[in-house]
Amino acid sequence: MRRKIFGWLLCGALSVSNSAPTLACAFHGYTPNPTLVDLLMMTEQVVIADIDPSQPNRYRLLEVLMGPHVSDIPITVSASVTKTISKNPSARVLLARDGAYGPWQMLKVLDNRLHHVLSHVIERQSALINGGDEERLTLFVSLLNDPSPDVHQLALQELDRAPYSALQKLIIPNIAGLKQEIETGDEGLMPIRVLLAGLTKDQSYKPFMMEELAMAVEGDVAYMGAYATALIELGGH
Repeated sequence: MRRKIFGWLLCGALSVSNSAPTLACAFHGYTPNPTLVDLLMMTEQVVIADIDPSQPNRYRLLEVLMGPHVSDIPITVSASVTKTISKNPSARVLLARDGAYGPWQMLKVLDNRLHHVLSHVIERQSALINGGDEERLTLFVSLLNDPSPDVHQLALQELDRAPYSALQKLIIPNIAGLKQEIETGDEGLMPIRVLLAGLTKDQSYKPFMMEELAMAVEGDVAYMGAYATALIELGGH
């Protein structure tokens, strides 16, 4: 059963870029797309690799994060991975498979910060699985202002999967650049950004959120309820 769940999660993660935007968990009736953390909670074999300089279409193992040692990663490096790493030679690739015999899948090209965060998640896998969401949510709230855009994005995705009642129990910091993200960011994570603005309790957001709500109502956007909720948190009417 665990393998079936992992396969479903992996398919969901790999199809995120082709799927319709999801709404913040408290404002939709279905589960958001699985995050990298969801995948790492369910899999049994995870490695870090780079491109083999002697065979540029193959991966070279650098580190086993979870599972037994492996001597070979029998999948071809995609053109998109090659292009990404050519721009950042220090980047590494996260790969996983289901157990010792499942097919390998490339999950993410990692910068140093995301590598560090995901290594910590794997170290805490059992505790995170058995201890509920409190530790997991607290960890990613602390990463909302991480300098890595990928870590910041993952933190938003992690909070997006949480019930609103759980978000209300967290201490949300002021998030650098949040207003700009609400104005120009991707639609898929817009509701959680809006909700977090309200949960900061920062009154400087109030006029901005009132303007945004008016535009949301005029545009009949699907997540206008997130704006209304944020304003309630900020003491709006």
